[in-house]
Amino acid sequence: MIAISLSCLLKEHYPDILLCMGGVHFTFCPEDGLNKGAADLVVIGEGEYTMLEICQGKAWNTIDGIAFKDITGSVIKTSPRAFIRDLDELPYPAYELVDVTSYDDQLITGEKAISLLTGRGCPMSCTFCASPLFWQRKIRLNSIQYAVEHIKFLVDTYGIKNIRVMDDTFTVSRRRVLEFCQQIKELNLNLTCLTNVRNSDADMLKEMKDSGFSIVAYGIECANQHVLDAVEKGITLQRAIQAIENAKSAGLVVELLFMIGNITETEETIIDSIEFARKYNSDGCNWFQFSTPFPGSVFATNAEEYGRIISWDMDEWDHQKPVFIPHGLNEETMIGLRHVASMVEKFFVKKRRSR
Repeated sequence: MIAISLSCLLKEHYPDILLCMGGVHFTFCPEDGLNKGAADLVVIGEGEYTMLEICQGKAWNTIDGIAFKDITGSVIKTSPRAFIRDLDELPYPAYELVDVTSYDDQLITGEKAISLLTGRGCPMSCTFCASPLFWQRKIRLNSIQYAVEHIKFLVDTYGIKNIRVMDDTFTVSRRRVLEFCQQIKELNLNLTCLTNVRNSDADMLKEMKDSGFSIVAYGIECANQHVLDAVEKGITLQRAIQAIENAKSAGLVVELLFMIGNITETEETIIDSIEFARKYNSDGCNWFQFSTPFPGSVFATNAEEYGRIISWDMDEWDHQKPVFIPHGLNEETMIGLRHVASMVEKFFVKKRRSR
């Protein structure tokens, strides 16, 4: 993966630096950072307080949530780092260290935009996702006051009005969403968020639209109930259809997210997804990517029971190339059907723009 090659390049040019790696991949595969990459330390799990202690110069064996090599070359993992109880303890990201105004979001207006989190964790147990193990299905949320003040800071400091809320499931708490919406109405924002069809009642979606939300994204994954059950998505297609209709009735643009090549997938189930997108969201946005057995997911442990992995080059594990081929499918069919899905989407985009 790019992080590994970049770490080696950095270490080659700056051999005396202390190089740390972290994130989901290295949390579950710290050896990759230490052996394949050039990391001196790997941060496991939530990293804010771990990095603080590293920067304070504490002895590595006293820091929870890291992995490193001892003098024999063996990988040592310290005790797990406890989750941060109150996310409001954390300062805002150091936006001053990057050019915030260089980012835009073509999914909103094409103008400068930014993404942020108002909470961590997801209650679902989808087998293709590392979140259940990484966050242990525990949800921690910033207070509404913190989240709103964070947004006001971005508006006042950078003039940003387009915000993409990247919580795994922003609408997990209906009461919190309604309170959030009440407090941001006066800011005249343009927002979009990830959500779940199980948390999408009509009244809440209408309130979201009235407060500045323009897009809601639903992870459908596959429009075939057998496949949805196999990946433990925890939704029904009927519930998905109702959520889409609720969002459209509220005046929101719907973004549907699909994966091609889930376990138990067939050519027919992929076609089910393409036809579902055409039928229920021809006036929205539909994204098709390839299912990938990322480390930390149940999928990573059982992939070869349901198919074969054709590439272990992590640079290709980007959802844009099929690296896992379910039994009964082949790479050419999967690529071809994604092309069909893209052509259908381009047709409807052109149709929408001509109105």
